[in-house]
Parts: sequence; structure tokens; C-alpha cells
Amino acid sequence: MIQLQQVWKTYSLESGPVNALQDISLTIPDNSFSAIIGPSGSGKSTLMCLIGCLDLPTQGTITLNGRNISKYSEDELAKIRGKMIGFVFQKFNLIPTLSALQNVMLPMMFQGTNQKVREKKAQELLTFVGLASRLSHRPSQLSGGEQQRVAIARSLANDPDIILADEPTGNLDSVTGTKIIELFQKLHSQGKTIIFVTHDTKMKQYAQNVITLRDGQLTGG
Repeated sequence: MIQLQQVWKTYSLESGPVNALQDISLTIPDNSFSAIIGPSGSGKSTLMCLIGCLDLPTQGTITLNGRNISKYSEDELAKIRGKMIGFVFQKFNLIPTLSALQNVMLPMMFQGTNQKVREKKAQELLTFVGLASRLSHRPSQLSGGEQQRVAIARSLANDPDIILADEPTGNLDSVTGTKIIELFQKLHSQGKTIIFVTHDTKMKQYAQNVITLRDGQLTGG
């Protein structure tokens, strides 16, 4: 379970302090499918960074599985990210010089996983996302939808409890985007906690838990 209690995120600029998030309190249950929705500038990316242990709040507390991570060091946050959270991004963020298989193997290398184990699991994950015939292909040899499937496989490499997806269908056509959403639904049915960050209000139909932001604050919808 992820809980935020009276969380603020304030940035100090030359023009003065800017509150990117203001007094945010919310709960994301385990094994839920949640959507964080709001227009550009609403604070979605900031909230994603806090939930994903990429940043710390200025005020308030963030609890992850009973642990208050609000004051954790960068090393402690990195360990949580590596083991508990898988990230999927709009621009895929694949390494262009690596094959699909190597891209998926990479997070496991950072966790010290054995080479043979890494390769076997990467093959299994790419097969799971429908890319068994694309193992040796580099990103430039894959379609946008295929690249996003590689990114999803990579997010699963260390068997995280939480998948945090930032606009994962934003660079895809509607048909391919729907297939990607169906893949996330399948992961959710297998027990993963899925968190979508999106400006697309249509995502409400897929989510059990809708978190709507505007101007750094929670709104009713």
C-alpha cells in the first residue's frame, strides 16, 4: 500500500517558491489499477516522482508498505526503485545500441543477477509481451508498440510489486494503445499494482482508483 499524508512539494525559483503539490493525502491500495489524471502543469509528473521514489516531499509523509520513506537517503530510495517499482515511459527510454533482450536484461544486471538467469528471464518476459521473435532486434528495428512492449518487459525484470507508467500510450496510435492497456490489465490480474499517469481522461474507464489533479491539488474529478 502507498499512502501520502499532507504532502507538499515546493521548488525554490528566482521568482520565489512554487508549490507543485499542495496538501496531498491519498491511498493507493495493493493490487489496484490507479490512474493519476490531470492537464499539463497539474503536478502529475511531480506526484509520479514522489510515488516512484525518485524524489522526496518538502513536507508530509509517504509510506510504502508500512515504511515511511519521506526521509530516506538516495541510496535507500534507489534500492526500493530497483526491487519494488518498475517504470514505463512515454518515450520508451530504451538503449538504442542494445537488442530487445539486452534492454530487458539490464535492470537485472544492476541487481547482481547471474548472466544465465538474466537471459532466461528476459526471454520469458519478451515472450509474455508477444515479442519472442524480436529478441535480437534493436529499438530502431521495432515499431512504437513493439518498443513499448519491450519497455513493459524491462519494467518486470526484477519482479516489482508496482508498475508506474508515465503516459505509456501517448506516442501510440489508438489501436496499439488499446493493446498496451490490455497488457497492463493482464499484469493487474496477475497481482501487480498498476499506476498510470496520464492527461487522457478516457483512462478513467480502466481504473479502479482515479486520482485527479489540477494546479497541484486533488480535485473531485
